[in-house]
Amino acid sequence: MLTSRSLFFSPYRRARGVSDKKRSFSFAELSASWRIGSCNHYLDTLSVLKDKNLIKVATGVRRCGKSTLMTQFQDLLRKENGKVSILAINMDMPEFRFLAEKNWKEIYDYIIKHLKKNVSNYVFIDEVQNVP
Repeated sequence: MLTSRSLFFSPYRRARGVSDKKRSFSFAELSASWRIGSCNHYLDTLSVLKDKNLIKVATGVRRCGKSTLMTQFQDLLRKENGKVSILAINMDMPEFRFLAEKNWKEIYDYIIKHLKKNVSNYVFIDEVQNVP
């Protein structure tokens, strides 16, 4: 069984003095059944945890809806707060392939460079398993 991962960093608080050492939280093991009607459960869980200083990780089999969940959550964040800053990186997309060739420090620097001041920043990385 092939799996892939999507990361949700929310909100990114380095500028506010929070330690760089983040605790990780495995959000959910997704299956194809989430699309049938339980996707609200996952969105509700993400909403409750969105301002917690945890890294959310969605894992699951290929084509089970991780990227869709991530897109829906981004839409929800924008709807709740029009001033939110969302950095969405998909390591499979041509415009971000250059990041897949970088080490974690260079990716971190890229993220820091693209954060906006005086707003909540959310960072989403899809297909994060492509990071060396």
